Amino acid sequence: MKKIESVNLVIDQPEDAIQSAIKSLKADAYIASVIQTLSLSEEEIQQHLSTLLHMQEDHQEIAQCMYQKTCIKPRGHYEVTLKRNAGGYLERHMAPCPMLASQLTIHQYLLYDDFPDTWKDGALFLDVGKRQHRVELSKILNQYLLRFSTIKTKNMYVFGPPRTGKSFSLATFAYKFALNEVGTIGVIEAPSLSQRLLDLSNNEPTVFAREIDQLKRLDILIIDRLGDESVLDKSRDQLWIPLLQDRLHQQKATLIISSFTLEDLLTLYTVFPNQKPKAKQFIELIKTFEYQLFIPPATPL
Repeated sequence: MKKIESVNLVIDQPEDAIQSAIKSLKADAYIASVIQTLSLSEEEIQQHLSTLLHMQEDHQEIAQCMYQKTCIKPRGHYEVTLKRNAGGYLERHMAPCPMLASQLTIHQYLLYDDFPDTWKDGALFLDVGKRQHRVELSKILNQYLLRFSTIKTKNMYVFGPPRTGKSFSLATFAYKFALNEVGTIGVIEAPSLSQRLLDLSNNEPTVFAREIDQLKRLDILIIDRLGDESVLDKSRDQLWIPLLQDRLHQQKATLIISSFTLEDLLTLYTVFPNQKPKAKQFIELIKTFEYQLFIPPATPL
């Protein structure tokens, strides 16, 4: 990787040092574009020399941050900029660097992110369609990305054995969906979220109601590992049935990931024989989903 080059100002005469720094800045493509965009005069360049040098250093550091996909800036996730105010005078500002701006965008749209940080990379979504057994899933997810505002809401149940890329595929899709600012989206793990929400329903019902409301309002809700909850009957009745009913009524997209077939889920959620009608009600809701997609065990991750 190219090393960040700093301007050497150790010159005998101060004026020579200033002119040398200005010459170096004008030779820098980024600073040259700033000078042109702001129509900086020679006098303004000298007046704001320290800021321009700071901007040059920030720009070089940010290039390395973007390359390494992690922030290495010693001063954190901000960069110095120059702007002209309404009176035409130059003002120094601090603005979020591109990496931070991207993260701020993500946090506005990706409201739940129960998946590994290593999957939070917009480029990873391209890998979904590279495996033959996930081609159909890739096509469907691309429809959400490209035509979400115009297509009729589609719900999907994705199931199959472990390590076939189900969670990876939908998590990287969620990150890309948020990065593109298509709409609000959330990825939740059924076991951990159900336990937390059931605890809230007992101890903090107001907080519970507020979080359920947020889950209902997401443009896309992705529920991962359905069927792995520790308290299946309470999860079924207090969380999943009312949540799915409301989202279906509002025509909000819900994508469910599971290792179980619907027949298996019917058995799992029938904790006691007299609960079969409730379990059947839950499974019938999932059966209304437009897509029932099996991901085969071929080419596991």
